[in-house]
Amino acid sequence: IVGTGVGPAAGGPKPGGIQIRKAPTRQEDAQEFLSYLMDHMHQELVAWARELGGGRVLSEGSEVEEGCSGGGEGEDGWEEVGKRNRSSLTRTHGSTPTHLTQIFGGQLRSEVKAWGLRASATVAPFMLLQLHIEHAGVLSVEDAVHLLTQPEPIQGYKGSKGAEVQASKSLTVQHPPNVLVLHLMRFTYTTAGLSKLGKPVSFGASLTLKRDVLSRPPPGVDNYTYDLFGTVSHHGRSPSGGHYTADTKRPNGQWMRFDDGVVNSVTTSSVLDSQAYLLFYQLKP
Repeated sequence: IVGTGVGPAAGGPKPGGIQIRKAPTRQEDAQEFLSYLMDHMHQELVAWARELGGGRVLSEGSEVEEGCSGGGEGEDGWEEVGKRNRSSLTRTHGSTPTHLTQIFGGQLRSEVKAWGLRASATVAPFMLLQLHIEHAGVLSVEDAVHLLTQPEPIQGYKGSKGAEVQASKSLTVQHPPNVLVLHLMRFTYTTAGLSKLGKPVSFGASLTLKRDVLSRPPPGVDNYTYDLFGTVSHHGRSPSGGHYTADTKRPNGQWMRFDDGVVNSVTTSSVLDSQAYLLFYQLKP
């Protein structure tokens, strides 16, 4: 995205507070631009809800006890009983529902398990899922999603008596969004500075989130399937330069490529062969 920038209006987020400013010599990172835009759109919708007085509005980033409508664990969270009657202490970080979160909003569950201790979990909202692709075993988006949910050991974790114990942290999808936005992290920091990963990472016209990446799916639900409808690709070797193009699928199934002021129809295979930076998937009904 070249020649445009987004910034907040004076006095912070408020209705009409997002401003588009011209910056002819400045290039924005597409993912940062999208995240910034979505975040401020969400804040504006929250501000409108406050102005209209429609319902109780939670403070951004506040913590809400999951299922805590009396009883439970009080201020320490909510105790859940899962498989084999194993309990875990779960905390949920609240985010005010808006029309934007109804489309893009999902939840991730981060669970810590330590030897001899009760598991603890935190559920947090997200509107964009970041996927690491630098690992040699990541050859597809499915590989990257699987890697995201693999348990990681925690070094130096101390138990209730102050002694170090074996512990691990795992991440799963608690609530899949209606529109899943995936960020393939092609720009990484090395000893030489910021660099771009040009490795091919395959992705399909559909994506299935299987049970092993989900936390507590509803009974009878084994997976969630998504259809691809948009991509953003970065062209060029340098993170500080290059060029962005976007592909989007029309309702009739035809793919269109947006390259600055030029718009052309492209084949599905051409879209799937691109080195995507952002992927947009819609949940199938």
